[in-house]
Amino acid sequence: MRKYLILLISIISINISFGQNITLDEAISLRKKDLAEVEEYLTSKNWSLISAQEPTEDEMGMASFAFEKDLYDD
Repeated sequence: MRKYLILLISIISINISFGQNITLDEAISLRKKDLAEVEEYLTSKNWSLISAQEPTEDEMGMASFAFEKDLYDD
């Protein structure tokens, strides 16, 4: 029983460790790049661009990305 519990905990911890593929430092460094560089970097890590908004005089621009988004999952 103890072996099965250890196996279950190790499988769950391995799954959780692959859940976040961008560190906080990488996210902060992406803020200084333009949208084309950010999109290229994130698409190489299996992220998809969902929507982008150009900045205006009154508002900042915005981009939305999704991790491992399937083409048929909206």
